[in-house]
Amino acid sequence: AADVAERITVNRLSNVNQTTAKPAKSKVVPDSCKGTVDTACLFCVAGQQWHDDYKRNLTAQGLQDQILEEPEYEVYRFGNGGTLPSTVRATVPMVICGKAGKIVYSVVDSPTLGLLIGRDFLEPAKVDICIHSNLIKIGRDSQSLVKSQAGHPAILLQPENWKTARDACIVAADLPPSRVVTDKSLMVDKNGLLHSVKLSRDRVTGWM
Repeated sequence: AADVAERITVNRLSNVNQTTAKPAKSKVVPDSCKGTVDTACLFCVAGQQWHDDYKRNLTAQGLQDQILEEPEYEVYRFGNGGTLPSTVRATVPMVICGKAGKIVYSVVDSPTLGLLIGRDFLEPAKVDICIHSNLIKIGRDSQSLVKSQAGHPAILLQPENWKTARDACIVAADLPPSRVVTDKSLMVDKNGLLHSVKLSRDRVTGWM
C-alpha cells in the first residue's frame, strides 16, 4: 500500500512539473486600445479585462501616473436586458483627432466588454461622426474610424502618441478655433487642459 501511494505522489508531482513547464499563453484582449463609438450609450463604460489591458499599455508608455481610479457604484443595463454594477471610475489618457486628453469611464466585471464611448464624452467634446467618410471630427481635426471586433465603428486611443500630442499643444503659439472656449460647459484647468464638463453627472472628459 505504501508503494502504491508513493507512485501516485510521484505521478502527481510529475504532472504538475509538466504543466508548469509550459509557457503561459498571453491573453488576447478584444479591441485592445480601441473604443467603440456608441451613441446609444449614455455614459462611457468598459469591462474589467479591457481596462486592465489598457492600463498595461499605458504603463508601457510611462503613463501610469496619469491613471486615476476612484470607487463608484453605478448599475448598467445592456441590450440583452442584463445588468452589471460598476465599482471603479477610471480616468485615463487617450488621443483623439490628434489631441491629447483624458476619458472617464465606469468599469464593470465583464471579460468580453470593451470600451464603449458614450454620449457623455461625444457630446461635450463636440465629436462629429462621419460614417460615409469613415471619420470622426473635432473642429477642423479628424481621425479615421476603425472597426471593433463586432464590426462597429471604433477609434484607436493611441496611448503611444499621448506625450507627443500633449507636448505639441503646450508649445503651440496659437490655439486653433476648435479649442477656443465658448461654451459655458467648458473650462480650462490650472495645467491648461481643456475639459468638457457633463453637468448632469460628476464626470469630466478633456483634451489638450
